[in-house]
Amino acid sequence: LSSLPVTHRLDGLLIMGLPLDDALAERLLAQKLPTVLVDSARPELDSITTDDEAAGHLVARHLIQRGRRTIAYVTESQRSADYLSQGQRRRAGVERAFTAAGLDPAAMRRITTSNDIDGGRTAVRQMVEEGTLPDAVFAHHDSIAAGVLLECRHQGIRVPDEVAIVGFDQTELSEALDITTVWQPLEESGRLGFRHLREAIGGVATAPRHVTLGVQLVVRETT
Repeated sequence: LSSLPVTHRLDGLLIMGLPLDDALAERLLAQKLPTVLVDSARPELDSITTDDEAAGHLVARHLIQRGRRTIAYVTESQRSADYLSQGQRRRAGVERAFTAAGLDPAAMRRITTSNDIDGGRTAVRQMVEEGTLPDAVFAHHDSIAAGVLLECRHQGIRVPDEVAIVGFDQTELSEALDITTVWQPLEESGRLGFRHLREAIGGVATAPRHVTLGVQLVVRETT
């Protein structure tokens, strides 16, 4: 990515799901290359993001209403501390919901694993071995949630009686396994990103524009 702007062969750049560090952002601005970010944000560039903090708050409030008091947030590792990640924003939403309900935000723990089914299985095994299995698991992605569900079944842990499970992204996998999940408007973010980029290339837009899209909770059998 850092080599693209210097070729001078691009009309514009749409960057999806990749946070930019300061040096790269400054380079893009210096090259005056129209750039739009999708699923990440910087104040000096156009961005289309999902309200991840609202998503975390929505999930936690649902789980609290179902009587859950301890939550594990299972996610992939963050490669850099130079940006506020989706996971950090979702966890902030969970903590806000816990505080509003008079519960200790420290009751949420973070488990780092791989972003796939095996990662979800590994997270459950780790918590069982440590004796720290919570009464709810919020997974960063549906594939992790699927692994959590499968490993719970393998170990005889009843879902949702003993552990509730929530995923993220409303994929076909969550639908097939009947997992409660968060829907985010991925197609809409792509359409808006392209529209903003086209307008920037055409000189229609000058000041950076920032759009935040809402989410919905799809409640299924795992909660």
